[in-house]
Amino acid sequence: MIRILPLALPVLLTACVTEEVVVPDFLNRAGPAPEVVEVAAPEASPEDAPVEAEPVVAETDPEQPVVEPAVAEAPAPAATAEAVNAPPTPFPAQAESTEATVADAPVALPSEPQATPPAARPLAIGEVDWSLAVLNGRLVGRVMEVNLGGGRISGDGPCQGIDGNYLGTGDIFVVETFIVPRLPGCERATIQEEIATAMLSARSALIEDGVLVMRDERGRVLMEFLPVPV
Repeated sequence: MIRILPLALPVLLTACVTEEVVVPDFLNRAGPAPEVVEVAAPEASPEDAPVEAEPVVAETDPEQPVVEPAVAEAPAPAATAEAVNAPPTPFPAQAESTEATVADAPVALPSEPQATPPAARPLAIGEVDWSLAVLNGRLVGRVMEVNLGGGRISGDGPCQGIDGNYLGTGDIFVVETFIVPRLPGCERATIQEEIATAMLSARSALIEDGVLVMRDERGRVLMEFLPVPV
């Protein structure tokens, strides 16, 4: 039989362990000392034993690709202030390439003085046609173009074509004949007569700075001609 103590005490039960229940002293003062009750722990039945769970193996489909778990990469270490401010270290290959480029660069040679182009050969009186520009000190329009070559005078006058011949060139120039037709009603008949008088009075025909200048026997300028562009 189990005796009931004056006060209910908690009984601790553990598997296969017997514990002593100790009654405090103040209870012993009230009556006789309590007895120690030994209580055996109940035996565990096989049914109460924990059942170990069998591992569950997931079947994989051979046709489906196997996805491997992603592995997180560790973040790159932050650059320090010294690493940021440090000057870049040139690679040996770059240094060698720079030296080779400087060494292989062509050396500028002193330029040779350019030869002075030869002076243009002065025109000859018969090489080009001449257009009358100045008559007795005044400018005139395009009133006459002549060709003086081989002792012959030809061209277009103020009213119609002109014809004639001359002797010599340069400082000695004499017009033997100068023929200009007289057309009634020609508005430039007056200037045509003035041109004919100047041609017969000429005693020199010189090319000065590209301009054909005819002078009389006293050296007065009678007419100036400009070369007609070819």
